[in-house]
Amino acid sequence: MSTSRETPSQRSSSGERTRDPEVISVSGRVGDLPKVTDFDGEPELFEKQLKKQLAERTRFETFVADVSTKYLNFDGDIDALIEETLCELGELLEVDRATYLEVDSTRGSLIPRWHWFADGIEHDFSVQNVDVSAQFPWLMRTIKAGEPVVIDRMDQFPDEARNERRYCEHLGIKSFAMVPASIGGTVVAALALDNIRGPRSWSEHVLHRIQLVGTIFAGANDRERARREIVKLRRFERAIGKVSTAFVNLSPEKVNDKIETGLGVVAQAIGADLMTLLQPHGLAGFRTTHEWTTEEFTGIGFKGTEVAEVFPWLADQLRQNKTVAVSQLSEFPEEATKERNAMEQAGHNSVIFVPFEVRGALAGYVTINKVGPTTWSKELVSQLRLLGEVFGEAINRRDAELELKKSFEEIEALKEQLAHENLYLRQEVKLTHANGEIVGDSTALHAALAMAEQVAPTDSTVLILGETGTGKELLARDIHECSARKDKLLVTVNCAALPSNLVEAELFGREKGAYTGALNRQAGRFEIADGSTILLDEVGELSLELQAKLLRVLQSGEFERLGSTKTQQVDVRVLASTNRNLTKAVEDKEFREDLYYRLNVFPIEVPPLRDRAEDVPQLVWAFVQEFSASMGKNIESISRETMDSLQSYNWPGNVREVRNIIERAMIVSNGPTLEVELPRDDARPSRSSRRLEDVECDHIRAVLEATGWRIRGAGGAAEILGLKPTTLEARMKKLGLERSNTK
Repeated sequence: MSTSRETPSQRSSSGERTRDPEVISVSGRVGDLPKVTDFDGEPELFEKQLKKQLAERTRFETFVADVSTKYLNFDGDIDALIEETLCELGELLEVDRATYLEVDSTRGSLIPRWHWFADGIEHDFSVQNVDVSAQFPWLMRTIKAGEPVVIDRMDQFPDEARNERRYCEHLGIKSFAMVPASIGGTVVAALALDNIRGPRSWSEHVLHRIQLVGTIFAGANDRERARREIVKLRRFERAIGKVSTAFVNLSPEKVNDKIETGLGVVAQAIGADLMTLLQPHGLAGFRTTHEWTTEEFTGIGFKGTEVAEVFPWLADQLRQNKTVAVSQLSEFPEEATKERNAMEQAGHNSVIFVPFEVRGALAGYVTINKVGPTTWSKELVSQLRLLGEVFGEAINRRDAELELKKSFEEIEALKEQLAHENLYLRQEVKLTHANGEIVGDSTALHAALAMAEQVAPTDSTVLILGETGTGKELLARDIHECSARKDKLLVTVNCAALPSNLVEAELFGREKGAYTGALNRQAGRFEIADGSTILLDEVGELSLELQAKLLRVLQSGEFERLGSTKTQQVDVRVLASTNRNLTKAVEDKEFREDLYYRLNVFPIEVPPLRDRAEDVPQLVWAFVQEFSASMGKNIESISRETMDSLQSYNWPGNVREVRNIIERAMIVSNGPTLEVELPRDDARPSRSSRRLEDVECDHIRAVLEATGWRIRGAGGAAEILGLKPTTLEARMKKLGLERSNTK
């Protein structure tokens, strides 16, 4: 409905309508043509004004026709065209101000979009940009009903329009008209014309044409929005195509990064401020796993959020596979207080959650957040669902490939473990072949063997003590072969031969990337020895830090691989050997007392060769037989003098030194009689004047010089000394032996 355009002064006592001269204005203004009865002046003046009015009306009709034609096929900047047309309309109708307003469906109000001001009229945009629905309910109801609001003078406002009247008086408006524009029967916009310099009347003809112009504006805007939406959807489709292509032949490790990159590509295509991907997590829950935000966005993100813990109302909607679309914060229901508060805190006003399925099951949600209010279209929902399916398939492939890779890694680990066991087995067989069985009939040796036979059937820890080269490792193997674990491999670790920074990885294993150079996962010796026996040779050389970790294994059978937090549980029997005085090492704080007592459950002392000289002849002939086969020499005799010298020699290197001297003798002997050259008297000082390390150092140097300092290969120093090349290198480093020192 429109306000009454008649006042008591406009109607006579007989009821006939009259015109207030102050309101009637035909000079230069477009309106209904005047009637002769409405004019009391000279006929010539009336005719002149009539022609002028007719010309103005014709000009207005021409203007409307031109506008219709111009907008029909316009393909350019619609905003600039509307501003230009609004200016032309205001000047044509000689009004002071013209405003085009659009209905904002998200706010349910009329929002001014374009203004035009006549020359001399103050440009007060802060007052113009008002929320019509909130401030002027009477005006909003009338326009939404599709009726124009026409105010010739301020006293025509009804009582319920007090806000509207005060607003007009504040701006100095004397007269105005607001005409709604509809598309498909729905009011989508309005065109408002204001007069500040004086009142005026608005003819039905003018109002009708104003409405037509407003409808042209609305139609052009609607087409432009549709065009922009199509462009946006096409851009969206291209973005989805680009994202889909990015996942072809992509390694599973890069999928997560590529999803977040894809969210960014799509978000930029549709003007989103934040995009996230939610995946099922836990029992009927969801978690935000991926997120992208604009660089300008300073709000709070949601990555890592457990939806059910923070947003109960939203979680309930998501579990029901619902699309949740909120165009503005006021659309949240009362029970969604937490969700609304979180949106406000994040600086968002609109959000949409679109579910997607993979192979018939709910696989997650794609979400869009925007700072401003937004109307979510059905087409966008369909596109987001398609995007979610692209991500879901990529995640499924990633998980399948990772599971397959994990299975392959487990298979490779088993193969590697078998390879390690096979390698150790070959090494142990070689070592056994090299050293033969334990040789000797002395009382001291038989006492040690008897103790080994006693403890072998048990799972007790054994500490084997003795000087270097006495055969501690052979005794340990003998204990293992007589135990219930004999069907499994005896795993040996030389703690002195390994660099300190690798001992832990060797004992307990390592994960891929645990340290520089760790290119793959490696099982440790304890893991390989699960269900069997491990020999910790030279255990006294372990660092205090590793001693603590070894103590834990002895106590509980538990350890962690280097670079892992997963606890391993093993069943391993521990044999340990050392040539050090551990009691003194404990006193010197070089060895943990608690570890010492854990190892010293059943100590066995292997006697040095000088304490069982009667075993020397047997050992000598055992090594002669061993080297005869490999060297192709036949030794039939050893002189009594030579054997007496061998038995009277102090043997600081024990059985290992016997083997080395006999090997050297076999090399230089050309006949059936073994020719043995013992170290010179000046090269073998008494026990009181030289340390064992010094003797060992001289012996190793002599062998190295004899081989030209060649360590590896047949006839190399390592083979002659009966050591692994790595063990020899570690011993050389420990003793400070370098080739330059011999020059």
